[in-house]
Amino acid sequence: MGMQYLESKKLVHRDLAARNILVATESHVKISDFGLSRIYDDDYYRSHRENQRLPIRWLAPECLEQKKFTVYSDVWSLGVTLWEMFSYGKRPYEDWKFKFTSELIQALKSGKRLPKPPACLDDVYANIQQCWELKPLQRISFFLLKTMLEDILKDKYARKPYFL
Repeated sequence: MGMQYLESKKLVHRDLAARNILVATESHVKISDFGLSRIYDDDYYRSHRENQRLPIRWLAPECLEQKKFTVYSDVWSLGVTLWEMFSYGKRPYEDWKFKFTSELIQALKSGKRLPKPPACLDDVYANIQQCWELKPLQRISFFLLKTMLEDILKDKYARKPYFL
């Protein structure tokens, strides 16, 4: 998985979203847009630029509050990206009523999450929800998420393509 590779190179992407995923030949998927990515030394990268525009709908609460970015915040973003894919490109939090980032943070801290898209299997959504644990260290790892999703999809769709 591409995000595992970035983690091994100590890169935090910081803008993982469906708009930054490219599908190449033979269904190879590539991660793009490294404009916000950063190399980290101590398990996280902290942004110090005040006027920096950030993709708030894909960011974990600690990014929004403390501008602290880690591989765990990239895991959160991957959960939102998977939600985008299973909702056929719907905009995250589109139906939520919030005017300020602080309102989004409060909703997330109180446990509100994106609902299960109709096209998403219950088992897959349960894995996506593990990306959205409030405490970063409690989030699922890229490796475990990849393994679990492969097992679910192999089991459910062994002989037919998934997206039909």
